[in-house]
Amino acid sequence: MNSRFISLHCLLILAVFHTRIALAQSTIQITPTNDIENLVLEEFIKQDSCIEVFNIQAIGELESIGSFSNGSDAINIDKGLVFTTGNLQDIGQKNSGTGTTGALYGRANAPYLRQAVGTPNIHDVVGIEFDFIPTNRLVGFNYVFASEEYCEFVGSEFNDAFGFFVSGPGIEGNGFDNSINIAKIPESDEIVSINNVNHLNNSNYFVNNLNAADADACEIIYAPQSPNVIEFDGFTRRLQAFLEVIPCETYHIRLVVGDVSDEILDSAVFLEGKSFESTGIANVRANVVGREDYTVYENCLAGEFVFSKSRLAGRGQAVGLKYTIQGTATMGVDYEIIPDSIFIAQNRFNEVIPITIIPDTIEEDREYIEIIIETITCDCISRDTAILYIEDTKEDIGVAFEEILVCSGQEFTFGPSVATAVSPLNYRWSTGDSTETVTDQITMPQSYQVTVSDFCGAKDSALIEVQIQDIPSLVVEGNFDWCEGRKPKELLLDLPGQAPWSINYSIDNTTPILIENINTNPFPLSLNQAGNYQFIGFKDEYCTGRIEGAVFVEALLFDLNVERFSPSCTAANDGKIELDIIGGVAPFVIDWSIENESETILSDLLAGDYGVVITDDLGCMIRDSIQVADAPTNARCRLDVNGSLYIPSAFSPNEDRANDEFTVYPKYGVIKQLSFQIYDRWGNLAFQSDAIEQGGKTVFWDGGDWQTGVYLCIVEMELSNGSIEYVGRDIVLLR
Repeated sequence: MNSRFISLHCLLILAVFHTRIALAQSTIQITPTNDIENLVLEEFIKQDSCIEVFNIQAIGELESIGSFSNGSDAINIDKGLVFTTGNLQDIGQKNSGTGTTGALYGRANAPYLRQAVGTPNIHDVVGIEFDFIPTNRLVGFNYVFASEEYCEFVGSEFNDAFGFFVSGPGIEGNGFDNSINIAKIPESDEIVSINNVNHLNNSNYFVNNLNAADADACEIIYAPQSPNVIEFDGFTRRLQAFLEVIPCETYHIRLVVGDVSDEILDSAVFLEGKSFESTGIANVRANVVGREDYTVYENCLAGEFVFSKSRLAGRGQAVGLKYTIQGTATMGVDYEIIPDSIFIAQNRFNEVIPITIIPDTIEEDREYIEIIIETITCDCISRDTAILYIEDTKEDIGVAFEEILVCSGQEFTFGPSVATAVSPLNYRWSTGDSTETVTDQITMPQSYQVTVSDFCGAKDSALIEVQIQDIPSLVVEGNFDWCEGRKPKELLLDLPGQAPWSINYSIDNTTPILIENINTNPFPLSLNQAGNYQFIGFKDEYCTGRIEGAVFVEALLFDLNVERFSPSCTAANDGKIELDIIGGVAPFVIDWSIENESETILSDLLAGDYGVVITDDLGCMIRDSIQVADAPTNARCRLDVNGSLYIPSAFSPNEDRANDEFTVYPKYGVIKQLSFQIYDRWGNLAFQSDAIEQGGKTVFWDGGDWQTGVYLCIVEMELSNGSIEYVGRDIVLLR
């Protein structure tokens, strides 16, 4: 017996359940696919990277390729693509066994994978491949490799293989078609594999998910990360594959995995959703130290441009970058000279170029400095830019008050407006307060002074004398009417005091309705339901006012009496609805859900629901849905087919595209299906149709070789009540 199978059998005997499983974790969800192109374009490609992807193909069997979701607890990737050497549905199971082996789908022609592993003995190869045109210097994506070969077969010949093989312009690799494998251990030229990433080698990139039997066999600590949510014994941490390319050229990528040396024990590759993208090697942003905006001032605030490696470049790659400097600000006049290139060292993520503003006494408009990282854009990617704005430091920051009227003895809050200051601001009030606003209560006019200084040291003061006003009073009254369908009535309120106002009211003592920040005067209050409107609160900008009165809105209603008559038998169309309108103002407009019906009586109905909208002369409206019930159970009746079948009297098959063919036209409902036969005057059968039913293909007679003359059409019909009827008509064939 194969020693590998013996080892597996022994491990299965030793397996025990892990009693400390985190039950709160969520199981990874797997969904098969039957559309590989849509799967790649919708799930894998980053939508805003503008990379062009085409010629998408499955490698191996489509049954082993799908999408996954809910993967955060299992592999630290929420969703994306997955392909496996076994069964897709095994992936989301608990890791209760020592070696899951799924269905086998044979070999695929993958010489690049056999060459990478160094053995021709590869089974169950599966994956995807496609062409792509990058729009920038880097292409990359995120992934996780997982396997049941962990940990007992680490270092053995059963080194299940996977790889991301890229070929194209500028690539000179030693793989098939000069491709290179970009599934690399970070900051290394070693490929990611079971023998290279495990509990012994590069263990910082390995996630242990072993059950107790496997952990004991490998003499490592039993500490699985996600045994309840994913089946695999081990997997890599989320890794990144990337490659520097020539923008706008065409490349080919093959992403594959396969079982090595034998067919058992599954492996899989998870590709993070929407992570395949093309980016520049670095990006730039403007920054103002300690601020969230992008504006500096002469003699105030420090600005800088921060250059960062792109996500695909990573810490391990040194980056030299040349950029363009432009804008309305003049280098050497408005700001000190800066270089037009920068170098980001291997172990750094970013570098900073400080911007030193040169102050002057010239009053100028707002200026800016723009940094542009030039990239080849392939007609769809905009340049990476950053802008820093420069403004003169303002001495007059424009502190002012608007007129303030308050009510005697009522608490009020106010503050100044500041036109051009640089925040944060400092306030000093004559009251001793240092807040942006002051709250007070007075019985006679009183003066207040405030001095405001901004972040750049500019100061300004303002004085306001707060005046006393009478308490604003609002009286509301009136009677109105309302009904559904009409435009709501408006109560026009002439509001005393100062904007903005607020009004509080209730309808029939229900939950109060508050309308705030009213700046329109007079204010139209919409009365959109019936009831007693009671006004309970009113305020202007500073005062609590008085409000009194009530408004009554009467409902204008009318109603319907409805009589319904069911059809006399199953599927018959002799049902009826009769309406009697009670109240309202004539004339009435009646709109049924059946086209062109507008009367109070609706006849010739099948069982079902019929909607109606009735509007009176005032615009008031009733909406109803009226059900006509089915006929009594087992009720049968003879159906009249005269109005349910049309048989043309003549046709002319002369190829002039006008009435060239003959058929019959049933009205389905009464008629379930039919067929027809054509006989000449001597009783010879000229044509026999197949059975025709609702939704089926219509059958035509083109006249064949038959001569001009009178023919007999016999139609055989199966009716909705189960009976069979025959109808005969003479038809004329004209040549």
